[in-house]
Amino acid sequence: MNEDTKRYNGAWRQIRRSERAIGPEKAEAILKEGKYGILSTFGQDGFPYGVPVNYFYRNGHIYFHCAAEGHKMDNLASCPRVSFTVVKSDSVDGPHITTFYESAIAFGEASVVRDQEEKRKLLVDLTVALAPGDQEARLAAEKCAAGPLDRVEVVDIAVEHISGKAH
Repeated sequence: MNEDTKRYNGAWRQIRRSERAIGPEKAEAILKEGKYGILSTFGQDGFPYGVPVNYFYRNGHIYFHCAAEGHKMDNLASCPRVSFTVVKSDSVDGPHITTFYESAIAFGEASVVRDQEEKRKLLVDLTVALAPGDQEARLAAEKCAAGPLDRVEVVDIAVEHISGKAH
């Protein structure tokens, strides 16, 4: 029994194809390297909702931005528990009827960043993470973040569990 299973008393399911499981360090590296992932939420209507978002990962947290209103925000308001999936690479091997891939899935609780200065900083950090070394993008992000932020939200997913698979 691994540490996560003990801590969560079995709440986290084990990967069925355990020979394809990768360690939490490798799964975390996939999160750090990714630029977009699929955010999965649960709606009040009983339907799951998966949507791609740009993001960055730092110190056990996934950050992304979105509009202040909409399907994502409605779902997060009613149920902040989410999963977030990133696929680093994939290639189909047709003759052998298989796919080679590396992926990570994180589970956690999402919250909206309320502190306006932290929100501004995270918006700039997101741009820098997505366009590293691009000074022009950083300056544009700083200019944009200096304005009113009432139409944008920054969401922080505090990661509680992470797993990954590769083949």
